[in-house]
Amino acid sequence: MRVTKHVKAVSLVSLLMTVVALADPPDNLAAGGNFSIRLLGGQYTLSGAINGSGPFTSSSAYNFAFLNDGTGLDWQLRVRDLVNAIQSNFVIRYNATVLPNGDIQWDMNAFPNDCTLIRLGGQDVPFLLTRIWGRWTATMTSIDCANDPLGARSSPNINIQLDATGGDAGNFLQLEGYAFACQEIPTLLTYGNVYSVSWVGYGGGVQKSKGNVVDDCAVNDDDLLLVLFNFGINFEDADVNGDGIVNDEDLLLVLFNFGAGN
Repeated sequence: MRVTKHVKAVSLVSLLMTVVALADPPDNLAAGGNFSIRLLGGQYTLSGAINGSGPFTSSSAYNFAFLNDGTGLDWQLRVRDLVNAIQSNFVIRYNATVLPNGDIQWDMNAFPNDCTLIRLGGQDVPFLLTRIWGRWTATMTSIDCANDPLGARSSPNINIQLDATGGDAGNFLQLEGYAFACQEIPTLLTYGNVYSVSWVGYGGGVQKSKGNVVDDCAVNDDDLLLVLFNFGINFEDADVNGDGIVNDEDLLLVLFNFGAGN
């Protein structure tokens, strides 16, 4: 009987429910599984075999998923997704550190040694990318649950705002390589520097797969009640793991993540 199933569920809640501390911004950011970002502007210089400088802006927003390898807030992308003039598919990884003041810092340092192409003056020329390194630093501010202003996240709701901080020491990109030939010829050595970078990002919230069935950026009483009131039936909105039935597995997911996003 369904009454029996409700009694079983309530008993499970009584057994597992504990006092849950409010999550801090890094935990909320990680709970969302991904974040959106948009570059607002910056400056670049090229020196060595190639010379040039100027400002840049981006009208596009991007979404990056945090790596599901236990590191929490690390993420990765291809070189070409970071510098669209360089066509390298080499994957670079940004490693996260939460600083003592609460800011988040992502660092990357890679040695691709990748023979690729770089677009110069509308033409693609060979380029040996030997090193690329950089950093993103941002304040993390808890905000009310809302739709992603950038519209780039796979999960639309956010409750963390990221704002660039730390000046050029906190936000930069540098690279070294050899232009016009995939050979380490000293006269072809080229340096790139991106600085005065301004950007904004959004993340947080909690995915449905972690118990946020009411889609309000947190796992709380509302999610627990929705699961309990539909325990034992096929109700998609309360089916956390999507297996066609609201049961112990869904309830456990809510309980184990209870408080996330608050």
